[in-house]
Amino acid sequence: MAAVSDAVAAPAGAVRKGLGEWTLPLATGLVLALVTAAPYVYGYLAQPHGQVFLGFFYLGDDANTYLAKMRQGFEGAWSWQNRYTTEESPGAYLFMFWLLLGHIAAIAGLPLIVVFHLARVAAAVALMAAAWLCITHFIQDGGARLFAFFFLAFGLGMGYVIQALGHPVVFGNPTDTLDWRMPELTAFYSILALPHFAWSGVFAALGIPLTLKAIERGDLRLGALAGLAWLGQASIHPQMPILMGGAVAAAMLLRRPATKRGWVAGALAFAIPAPYILYAYFAFIGNPEVQRWTFHSKNSLPPEAFSFLFAIAPQLLLALVGIPGALRRRSREDLFLIAWLVLLAAILYLPNPAGDLRRRFLDGLYIPLVILGARGMFEVILPRIRSARARRLIPFSYVAFAAVGSAFLVIAPMLVATEPQYVMSRPYTTTRRRRRRWACSPGSPTSSPSTRRITSGM
Repeated sequence: MAAVSDAVAAPAGAVRKGLGEWTLPLATGLVLALVTAAPYVYGYLAQPHGQVFLGFFYLGDDANTYLAKMRQGFEGAWSWQNRYTTEESPGAYLFMFWLLLGHIAAIAGLPLIVVFHLARVAAAVALMAAAWLCITHFIQDGGARLFAFFFLAFGLGMGYVIQALGHPVVFGNPTDTLDWRMPELTAFYSILALPHFAWSGVFAALGIPLTLKAIERGDLRLGALAGLAWLGQASIHPQMPILMGGAVAAAMLLRRPATKRGWVAGALAFAIPAPYILYAYFAFIGNPEVQRWTFHSKNSLPPEAFSFLFAIAPQLLLALVGIPGALRRRSREDLFLIAWLVLLAAILYLPNPAGDLRRRFLDGLYIPLVILGARGMFEVILPRIRSARARRLIPFSYVAFAAVGSAFLVIAPMLVATEPQYVMSRPYTTTRRRRRRWACSPGSPTSSPSTRRITSGM
């Protein structure tokens, strides 16, 4: 990470060099790792006698499907098959992130659930380091950098307002607490719930400054490094580099690179993940099991607008204040951030080919919002406040206000850790072991290949 930082650092004197620059993001990452581990540790410690904590509080139905994918990697597979059906289907090289975690579990000899949570812990540190790299590329003011960083690390939305109002129906549509249900909307919830969302944010936060600096310098080496970052993101959600590439292309067309090598470097960054993205597209339209798997989800529907606004309200309000300044400056970085938000809105709410993948373009949305929000806070709001004390207090208070939802997500599960949906009876008593050995013996009803396909996915 330090080597990447040196390659894309701001001009000399703007940023402190050396390890000291990384003390804050690395320490914050460790704090986040500990804080987000607390509910799970409590769940294991509080499990009732004769029962075992299942290992998940958030989106447990999704999380268990990820364990099933990890199981395939654990068994040695590098291609995914749908284990939730008895029908045979060709394998597809999708969900590579989860298959890789399964291979890591097999090599390390660790249970899948342990590797799942270790991936969350590692993501906490990696995301904070990558976010700091990205923020320092866009923001030069030290105070604004710190505000953006802590806003990104701990901020959540205001879904608790919708919860307090009893999920009212607005314009005929039921509302929902989306910031409690969609981890990809914030860095904190991504780390807390599902590691692939956090790692997608890591790759985005690395790829953005690498790509923009490669274009500025005409540096093909940086372009190749950026391409590897986008390939990493494509291994999680193959469609995300398409959005990122569109935003970069718009920024390049509106603020052209100084040299031809700048164009080449920008193209190289997205040429590297392009073959895999193309493969994923054809796998999606040509493999019936992939289509069946994605059809059950709600990703084809855009988020209900009222709920979505509350889910990102603290970030969006400040970003709206910062956007006019970005439009006035019209730097390539400013244009990239605005293009990202405009293209995302078009994907979500306008007719387009995204289809069942609409809501899978939300990864890392907090990055442009907090950067524009920090600029709005420090370039527009604070200069209009005369009191020096108030100028110091307001940024801290705003982050604390945005962190209310995050605190709730950590504390609430501990209050219900022993509820039936989070624990189950210990399954492997002596009698049950005998029954399992009989069930798996040749000739038993559950030993057929079709039945094993279902049980191995559960």
